Amino acid sequence: MLTLAAGVYNPRRGEHPAELPDPAQLCDRVLLPDLPAAERHLLGAHVPAAYRPHPLHPCRWSPQQAARTLRFLASHLQRTLNGSTDLAWWQLQSALPRRLCPLVTGIVIGLSAWATAFLAAFVGAGLTPEANLWWVLGAEPAIVGGLSAGLASGITAGVAAGLTSTLVDGAAFWLIDPGSAEPRFPSDYVPIGGIALGFASGLIGNLIATSTVRRDTTSASARSPSWAWHWKTSLTGLAAGLSLWFPFAWLGTTTALATAGVNALVYALAGGLLGSSTRRISENPAPASALRWSFSGRALALGLLAGPALGLVLLLMDALPALLNSERFSLADHPGNYIYYTALYGLGVGLAASLHVRPADEGTSQDPATSLAQDHSTFRKLVPITAVAAGVGFAGIYTVSALGSGHLVLAPGSPPGTGHPMEHLPPAVRALAYALALGAAGITVGLATALSRTAWWPHTLARAYLALRYRLPYDLAAFLTDAHERRFVLRQVGAVYQFRHQNLQHQLAAHPNLPCQAPCRTGETRHPGEPCGARSN
Repeated sequence: MLTLAAGVYNPRRGEHPAELPDPAQLCDRVLLPDLPAAERHLLGAHVPAAYRPHPLHPCRWSPQQAARTLRFLASHLQRTLNGSTDLAWWQLQSALPRRLCPLVTGIVIGLSAWATAFLAAFVGAGLTPEANLWWVLGAEPAIVGGLSAGLASGITAGVAAGLTSTLVDGAAFWLIDPGSAEPRFPSDYVPIGGIALGFASGLIGNLIATSTVRRDTTSASARSPSWAWHWKTSLTGLAAGLSLWFPFAWLGTTTALATAGVNALVYALAGGLLGSSTRRISENPAPASALRWSFSGRALALGLLAGPALGLVLLLMDALPALLNSERFSLADHPGNYIYYTALYGLGVGLAASLHVRPADEGTSQDPATSLAQDHSTFRKLVPITAVAAGVGFAGIYTVSALGSGHLVLAPGSPPGTGHPMEHLPPAVRALAYALALGAAGITVGLATALSRTAWWPHTLARAYLALRYRLPYDLAAFLTDAHERRFVLRQVGAVYQFRHQNLQHQLAAHPNLPCQAPCRTGETRHPGEPCGARSN
């Protein structure tokens, strides 16, 4: 308690003693009848004293802001982290609502999937004379986004990515030319179809991720039997399949109900069978320090098998309405292409899943800022490297098949006068540009891999969320550094911070709404809980 008393009552350089509280208060047996009362008094005064205006080192945060932040951090340690004393920046994501991180991750990946698909469609419009409606992307961005989001954060993220991409696709269609054509894909003009596409592809992506992501062997789910029917995922699949009624309702009630019902049963069966295998991905990745490439044959094999399986599911989605209502609806492509393209997607995701990061050693002497910088640097490296790996899978087979057949283009090309920027380029150049544009879809997979293999993204999301709710300052790293180096409220132990006085953590957490009060100045007295000056009259 001596250090607490010194921090509260001793003047710092440039401070006048008359501006500070009188240490004689510690001898007041009415105010402080026993030792625990004196300790509570000093702990309650410690934060206001540490953040009182300093003549040489002005503070960016007021005592009230600092007290609010420290109370939240103490409560986070006590309640969310079960009384831990280690304040680790990568564990801040535990303060987020459970579904927030997957939802936001899915939205970001869905936007990326749509943007890269839009680029590929624009370049592809220069390969065919039928270049109208090239901006209608259909199911492709929902599939790529769902696979990538499932790889990154699970089925919830996959559904969010699928829905986001189809919403943006629908908005783009209605903004550009809403009355030029009838629907071709289930997700073209009724964005709710992205729920089913996102669930199916998110389940596949999550299954691939479980083959490489390290599992938490201490959790209850890890000690459970290796397989069990997963009712939650099964019911989610049932709901996702039933949502297909909306995009097919224009074909009539019978066709819509049959399509939705059959797909709902398939999704429910897949969710129940595979749900127990896809729920064990860690939601709290450790900070990463470096990349390591370890080829995972299992991930690649799963990608090659799961891609065609996803193609069969998508073929079923289109085949039923084409069979029941052939006059108004037909398959969007040759049946073999459903399998072909989803196999490419599975190959790309499988290749990206083979790339790992080396977790940082939490016991080393590196400081939190260095640990965060290393993790962020790993994130920036992961995106382009995994994007190239996935892009090779997406575009490589197309390029090889085009070269082998002696045709570098799929069609004669757009005729002059269509206004396409690539109409005057040689066919080989246009075909190469299209292959590169297809490979650009790997950016989405690279982004998803980086988001899932590093702790920077969930930490940034948690920091922004808590700052918006006025729980923490947005520049949390600067606050913690100041609290350690200048205010001496925290201490640094390796890559984590700790409260310098553990009882201060307990007291702040036990009374999260109780304002910290500074002791009265010389000549003022008060009982516990009274503000200074209450008895001056």
